[in-house]
Amino acid sequence: MNKTAYLLASLISLALLASCGGGEGSEKITTPQPIIPTLPVVDAIFTEDNAGDIAIWSTVLTEASIDAADIIEQEIIWFHHAPENILIRDCNSTGSVEKIIDDTESSYQLVFTNCSYQTDIIDRENSTTTVTALVNITQQDIQLDNSESPYSDSFLIKGLSAKVSSTRFIISTVEEPSLSLELMFELLLTSNQTWSANTEDLSGDLVVNYQSKNRKLDIKAIDFKVTTEDLMVVTDSMRQTTINQHINAPKSNKYPHYKVDITSTITSELFAFETTLTSTVTSPYSGKGYAPQSPAGTFALTNAQNEEILLTLITNKYMQLHLNKELIGEAETVEWTSSALFNLHDNAQALAFIQELTPFKAISITKETLENDPVEKVIIKFNKKVSIDSGYSNTPIQVSTISVSNSFYQPSILATENNIILSFDTNESKGFYDIYYDGNYKLKTSEKYVEQSSGGHSVKQIVGIVGQAVTLDHTVEQVRYSSVYNHLIAINDFNTVIKVFDLETGHLINASEETNIVFDNICFSADQEGIFLTGINYDDYSYQIFSYDHKTLTFIESYQQTGSAHSVIKCAANQLIFVNDDSFEQFNLSTTDFVLTDIALANVNNIVQSPLNGNQLLYVSDTDDSGYELFSLTLDPLEIEAVATSLEDSRNTYNYSGGQERAIFIDAVNENILARNTIIKISDTSEILHTFTGEEIYFPKKNEHIRYHNEAHNIIVTNLAVYDASTFAELIALPPIPAASYWFVDNDDRLSVVLQSMDSIYRVKLY
Repeated sequence: MNKTAYLLASLISLALLASCGGGEGSEKITTPQPIIPTLPVVDAIFTEDNAGDIAIWSTVLTEASIDAADIIEQEIIWFHHAPENILIRDCNSTGSVEKIIDDTESSYQLVFTNCSYQTDIIDRENSTTTVTALVNITQQDIQLDNSESPYSDSFLIKGLSAKVSSTRFIISTVEEPSLSLELMFELLLTSNQTWSANTEDLSGDLVVNYQSKNRKLDIKAIDFKVTTEDLMVVTDSMRQTTINQHINAPKSNKYPHYKVDITSTITSELFAFETTLTSTVTSPYSGKGYAPQSPAGTFALTNAQNEEILLTLITNKYMQLHLNKELIGEAETVEWTSSALFNLHDNAQALAFIQELTPFKAISITKETLENDPVEKVIIKFNKKVSIDSGYSNTPIQVSTISVSNSFYQPSILATENNIILSFDTNESKGFYDIYYDGNYKLKTSEKYVEQSSGGHSVKQIVGIVGQAVTLDHTVEQVRYSSVYNHLIAINDFNTVIKVFDLETGHLINASEETNIVFDNICFSADQEGIFLTGINYDDYSYQIFSYDHKTLTFIESYQQTGSAHSVIKCAANQLIFVNDDSFEQFNLSTTDFVLTDIALANVNNIVQSPLNGNQLLYVSDTDDSGYELFSLTLDPLEIEAVATSLEDSRNTYNYSGGQERAIFIDAVNENILARNTIIKISDTSEILHTFTGEEIYFPKKNEHIRYHNEAHNIIVTNLAVYDASTFAELIALPPIPAASYWFVDNDDRLSVVLQSMDSIYRVKLY
């Protein structure tokens, strides 16, 4: 294949990928392989050698123009129907489109950033088309037909007029990003649509019917720059182009009919010609953009020498190619004749397609309280209009709110525009809650073009609290609460900087200098004047302990362990404890001394200092597949003793939740050991006082286990609830909160949690 033919095949392939309908067709000219002469043809511009390529290439350029108009019109329609102040549309797999308003609402820019256009409805041969562009739009007019209840202003646009321009509109694919089609254009897009009355389908659901739609593209100029895989660049252009597309749905026909008229002046660098293209094509129209059944019409190209190339649609299988009225070959009907040229959508369907491309999501959660009013409102703002009604409505997204997890109270739920409002009576309710939501597409158009679709919407979870939520200035990786200073110490999201956050506002108070250390644990000295961190120093790749002044965050000193054990690290009783299979090491945070003990402690998962005996530690170990076991470690004389029977195991079941199931706490006030889901008496470890036996209600259904204990406030927190540590009575119900979350009680008696996302503090008064 010569270079020009290879380029043509690449460009047509790209054009097929970029089209808005797609399919499995291919193009094949039955004339000999075209060869472009190295010297200009003097006597004839259109020849048998190039007529097939020129015909196909001219229609490909026309198709690209229609593709760009389709994409822009759908975005105009989507943003027109989007909720107020929704100015960004997320694309379905990558990228976004942002609407930037200039001086008035009618003058704005659409900024496409690697926006993907791939759905089950719009199939492009298993490829994902992306658009990157800046498009200037002056929206001259949008007219609505508000007579057809209940859809009123949902999508009944009957008139649209907009000036559109772009100096860089790039179409490419995720699979072949080096192959791109770049457009520069200035055009006027106008469309008019009429609607007939609503009807009911067999199931009794309302269906909107259109009567006809006309769309006209007046293209002042459009330039094409094509970059192939081997970086070959070609620029062509179209001037003074008019494309009229028309859908008609006469009452006598079940399906509408389609017609397109095209006139254009094309200048081609690739084939060194200038030609006038005129075309009229008709076909029965398929609402899903599938191939037309019996297209008819011609594409005629003429030049200044009165030479003519004529491409005639014979059936939906092939076209005839004429040069100066002489039949010179046939071509298979390429898929762009059913994708772009026959792909005009009525405005309801255009909205349906773009909604399908837009993932449904919550974009903000705010709280609203009024003085002396016990009602607290949680407002969840979505990127689309919502409804909690299970029936069809004038909004395309129906949201199910499930299990507002607070066992004492169920809030009232209201949907307005793109907000769901939950109202909690704080006299009856307190504590954490969760909301599950799922968006279902609820839109029917004429002939059921799009009935129902999940549109890529998956079940989401929102965790919140009736109380207070504070957003941190920065996302962090680890946090620790300082009761002395009443603020949070944290490691940043790269684990190299120490940060201090105000507990009330979430604002950053102080930060250390950037280090070459990747920290992994935070501990305080007994008086909390010192901060101790463990981590790897990448200057010499050694694992060390680093001390900082709490007030100033200035570095004080680093300490090298005596041994190499650091597989389990625990802050306990003013100590850092390191354990692995053959040694046990303690670092005193006051004296900064190390004590290394050579002892085999197999499969240690968690370790604490005994409050009744400074010479004793307690640890949880994986014994075998049967479960976990609690051991006592006496240091002098060195002795290990099992202090309780095996704890129930869940490692081989779907409800296993990881390390926090193996947490161990000491309750010195009630003189109890808290291990996994069991409360054991310290003075008699054979006595099990209580076992938490709950199970989460959502998949994966984790068994109940202890996550946090606060001795000063006498509470136990499991993955299901907050309990009184003496009576084990439930105080506050909890939703499924991620296992890696950090719990604490602050100096104002507020139970607080920093969720796994490490960007917000949620808290509620205990008393």
